[in-house]
Amino acid sequence: MPDTDLEHGLGLRLLKNLAVQSGSQAVVIVLGLITTYVLARQLGPEAWGGFNYLFAYIYLFLALNDLGITYTVVREVAQAPLRTEELVQNMLGLKLVLSVVSVLLGWLVVALLPLPAAYKLAVRVFLLILPVQAFTTPAVILQARLQVARGTIVDLANRLTGFTLMMLSVWAGHGLLFVTLSLVCGEIVGALAIVALTFRASKPWPRFDLPIWRHMIRSSLPLSGTSLLVAMLNRFDSLMLQALGDLTQVGYYGAAYRLPNLFERVPQLAMATLFPVMSRLAAADPRALRRVYRRMQRLMALLVVPMVISVMWLAPFIVRVWLGPEFAPVAPLMRVVILASALVYLGISAGNLLIALNRPKANLYAMAAAAAVNLTLNFLWIPRYRAMGAAWATVIAFGVLSGASLVMAELALRRAVERHERQAVPVAPSAAGEGMP
Repeated sequence: MPDTDLEHGLGLRLLKNLAVQSGSQAVVIVLGLITTYVLARQLGPEAWGGFNYLFAYIYLFLALNDLGITYTVVREVAQAPLRTEELVQNMLGLKLVLSVVSVLLGWLVVALLPLPAAYKLAVRVFLLILPVQAFTTPAVILQARLQVARGTIVDLANRLTGFTLMMLSVWAGHGLLFVTLSLVCGEIVGALAIVALTFRASKPWPRFDLPIWRHMIRSSLPLSGTSLLVAMLNRFDSLMLQALGDLTQVGYYGAAYRLPNLFERVPQLAMATLFPVMSRLAAADPRALRRVYRRMQRLMALLVVPMVISVMWLAPFIVRVWLGPEFAPVAPLMRVVILASALVYLGISAGNLLIALNRPKANLYAMAAAAAVNLTLNFLWIPRYRAMGAAWATVIAFGVLSGASLVMAELALRRAVERHERQAVPVAPSAAGEGMP
């Protein structure tokens, strides 16, 4: 098939998947807006800060629970579909072991933290999501096969269940613990939906083939480091705000991120479809990969400008109508953190390209630099500027991350194209060998 036909087919698949995702994400965004509206007004800044603290805390253990293995298995299933069940079942076994370790470690750490007993109990309950998520492992099959419609069913089942139970908990006057239980129940429903949709491709039985585990872990080592650094970059600031400030500051900071996080779902969902495609093209045709990457970069740049302008202009109105007058300090924070989201748009394609080209160490180096900048600035700025200091630290760190990723992606892509062209050109006979018998 000519390159143009291949890219045209990939483009149509991407547009079709994005159309399906757009419908589902419209529902998810509405649910997110309603959830934030209800919980922020019901809980108030401090308890809302506790709710956001849950997510900041568990995010670190979600990274420990995955270690970058998901990306590795998606890439290998996309490139070697006949090994799907073997890879997925071993990934399930490995993630179950990691989840048990993560839960126990999480319970131990939270017992040592200076938190009220009610918050500690909510954190312990929320950590039960980790073993549940181990059973979502077969979702890599849907991603590798670009079966976005099925993935959409899973996502909606999870979110609608959690949302419904959460609203019932709030209506009944229950607090943070029951809200947390609602989210755990949503994860259980989502895991059951994944098992049902992938049962024919891979039975949900864990395998414990240690050689395959070693291969997965060894292949994922750079990604595991990157995953842990991502967790630090995205959530360590909230933990520091609680330690150096209070839960109210965490509440303001978390509220400022709610809308930008919804916007960030667009590039994340696009890459969920595009990454398996990029993985295949990386092996088959780097020149086509370069064209696909360029188009994705242009699309992300076009989306960034109206997003930033609209949030900068409307932030006070959004906060007043959506969150309520108690959250007035959130408006200037939202104007800052939207810049971090813009940098995510610009850098996410480059990061995924590096993984598709099997250059995960480049991502690790970029993330290490960004995390070092972020931690340093947080320690300097949070004691003095509180949430605003954390916001600017995040923007600068994401600038470092996106800039480094873009530069290294260009270099890696150029090398991949040159290597492919060298392999495609037949070697001419040498002059010394011409005419020899």
